[in-house]
Amino acid sequence: GGPVVEHVNNFFNCIESRQKPASDVWTHVASINTCHLSNIALRLNREITWDATEQTIHGDAVAKGMLKRDFRKGYEIEL
Repeated sequence: GGPVVEHVNNFFNCIESRQKPASDVWTHVASINTCHLSNIALRLNREITWDATEQTIHGDAVAKGMLKRDFRKGYEIEL
């Protein structure tokens, strides 16, 4: 048993039922964005303006530049 087994079982059950899992990707994106944005604001020692719809920072080119980093050659992600 344990939490990992419960998590995996929930995932497979949701594949069959087409229900939203207890741990969905969109909840995780919102949670981790909060952490990343807080870190950016702390590093710059200023407030930033986040547009959740566009998934970007407005009005601060330096902060916006911290949203992504260059990937190592051969490990780039194509969007």
